[in-house]
Amino acid sequence: MANSRQQAPRCSLPNLLRRCRDVLDGLEHRQALIAEMRALGGRIDDAYATFEKGPRDPEARRLLEATQATLQVQIECLRTEADASITRLWELQSATRTGVERAAIEARPLLQILERLGTLPLPDTNNPVRHLLQLRALLQEAVKILEPTQDATSPATPTQPGAGGLLSARQVASELGLSDKTVYRLANEGRIPYVRIQSSLRFRRGHLDEWIEANAFLLKARRTWRSSA
Repeated sequence: MANSRQQAPRCSLPNLLRRCRDVLDGLEHRQALIAEMRALGGRIDDAYATFEKGPRDPEARRLLEATQATLQVQIECLRTEADASITRLWELQSATRTGVERAAIEARPLLQILERLGTLPLPDTNNPVRHLLQLRALLQEAVKILEPTQDATSPATPTQPGAGGLLSARQVASELGLSDKTVYRLANEGRIPYVRIQSSLRFRRGHLDEWIEANAFLLKARRTWRSSA
């Protein structure tokens, strides 16, 4: 029984890390909802502009009011859905703090993660994706602390505050045990996901994790070949 109580907190952090992906999907969808709300608001403005140019008789006013009411209902429905994604982010941050607090009872190194969580501000509705990526980076560090048996041949990439979850080609190469040239080649061939920021390639932490999971066998084989060469 005591052993199961000790293991419970350790299982919760990976679960929270998996929740990050769902919350991120919701936040990205929120951007589409906001764009749709703006488009509907533009239709209301257009309806008023048409009314101002017309005869402004009772029938035209009735049509204007009906159009505005219909579009406003649609906007409020979209707003409710968009706000829900922010609520899920708040809930995730609260659950993360609770999960790390519980796990820190058995793993004292997690106290430093807990301290950094305490300095993380409340989610900013102007840039919630960046906030989530910072939260996820702390969770990833916490999970690594709870997994001391992690393959020592895969160097850990230090988390940089404010990096927004984006890694450089050099960081990816270091983490995967590849050369910079190989990482660029894989990206140019479309075999590893990346984003381009001006003339630089950057790699999202979540996309890289998925790619590593899908190509774990090949990476392990490459490391074995290099160590025996």
